[in-house]
Amino acid sequence: MKRFLSIVLVCALLLTAGACSFSGNNTAFTMGVLDSVVVLDPIFADGDSEKIVAANCFEGLLRFDNTGKIDLAGATGYTVDKSSLKYTFRLNPEAVWFISDGAETLMESVGLTDFDERVTARDYIYGIQRYIENSEQELRTIKGAAEYQSGDKKAVSGLKAIDDYTLEITLKQVDPDFLYKLAALPLYPCNKDFCEALDAIYCSTPTTTLYNGPYYVKESSAAETIIERNPEYNGNIQVENKTVTLYSTGKASTLITRFEEGNYDLVITPDTEIITDEKAVSYALSSIWGLTFNCSSEKGANKTLRKLLAGTVNYEKIVIPDFALGEAGTIIPDVYTIHDDVYSSFEPQKPTPPEKDKNHEEKIDKILDEFDCDVVEIKFVAPVDMKKSAQAIIANWQKLFGEKLIVTLDTFEAEDSLEIAEKGNYDAAILPITPRMHTASSVIDSIKGAPCYYADKKITALQKKTGTTAEDAASAYSSIEKSLVSDGVFIPLFYTGSSLYLGADISGMYVSDGGNALYLYAGVLSEE
Repeated sequence: MKRFLSIVLVCALLLTAGACSFSGNNTAFTMGVLDSVVVLDPIFADGDSEKIVAANCFEGLLRFDNTGKIDLAGATGYTVDKSSLKYTFRLNPEAVWFISDGAETLMESVGLTDFDERVTARDYIYGIQRYIENSEQELRTIKGAAEYQSGDKKAVSGLKAIDDYTLEITLKQVDPDFLYKLAALPLYPCNKDFCEALDAIYCSTPTTTLYNGPYYVKESSAAETIIERNPEYNGNIQVENKTVTLYSTGKASTLITRFEEGNYDLVITPDTEIITDEKAVSYALSSIWGLTFNCSSEKGANKTLRKLLAGTVNYEKIVIPDFALGEAGTIIPDVYTIHDDVYSSFEPQKPTPPEKDKNHEEKIDKILDEFDCDVVEIKFVAPVDMKKSAQAIIANWQKLFGEKLIVTLDTFEAEDSLEIAEKGNYDAAILPITPRMHTASSVIDSIKGAPCYYADKKITALQKKTGTTAEDAASAYSSIEKSLVSDGVFIPLFYTGSSLYLGADISGMYVSDGGNALYLYAGVLSEE
């Protein structure tokens, strides 16, 4: 079975629940990966290997548990005020920085002899400010973040240490995705004294890095990176493996060959085949594929025509391809939540078939008059794996229009979807949208790049409501979805995944929503 996979922000899925061991009671575990670990600074982590190191060697306020829900990490609990603008986090008072022997020697050489090993609220503030300074706009909803990022202010006013173990974060506006961002983004604490003393060499080697997660980096080179259990870690994460080694090969074929030869316990590759049904596989929601129309073409720009054609989609006739995870009843997956689990109760509303509309023949005649023709000709493009489904969609269009509609169907390889979308040589198509983050707002924002970008006042007004309370936001997103589907902007059909993990026994591991970061432990905290 072939999977078409793209590396993006992912949503956590449970591989194997409960057990916290990888292969019996072994204390060593090996991974085959494509890319080397070049940088250790989690802010600049890029690619599977560096994200795995960041996810396991550093710990932020929140993370995702093995079911994909937001959970506690460096924070032992948090509260949100009635305005949904002020978040107060209680930190783990037992958390300390792991300082290797090499790092200790280095600290002495730069004059850091009186070093506070505790991980405090000030470390989180400095770490978050470093991210804001180096990011685009993800955290601009924090009060003072934009001014700090532009250089107008020397600190982010919305970040405040109430005491050593109490962190207060104030937003300038309600952000339904804020907790998600705290869990998904590399918002790890950073010790200011250590970072600024080392300056350019900070996080460049294992000894120029401090760690607060369940692992630390013992050795790192282009060929392999070794991480070991952090003996100073005082969190509630259970770590079974003492040593984990990441071997970089550079080729997917080499990974698979060495895995089959028994050289690795786990391989991570973005595009390959599942070897056997017995091997553990993890994938996560990535792109959402759907029927869309091209408003740059004369036919696709006609809203009446789009609404009629969109309404004929019969989901029972849609056969999802092998590279899909599953069918999509909604534009926004129900695992993408607003605040906690408000959005998960959303019930998709499928479009009403236009043949039930008594006036559909009048609408067809109106469309023909507008185009000044007797027959509407439409060019439809779809992935070759979706040819039968596209033909089923066309069949319903023909039942509606009869001889007044001619459809030309062309197919393309799924991996060429971006090129197809950019060329825009079609009236209707089955194409994907890929949100930057796995949140409701990010999905809706990604549709702004759809061929028929929605700009009507109703959608604009609904979008403003998504920044209010969680309940109002959920209602607004539901209404937005309904409008987008009924207007033929985007009719969801199926989801695809983002990462493929192959392993003989990798129970206890799960994928982080923060972007292909594999957690090497299964301990799950609960809010106080």
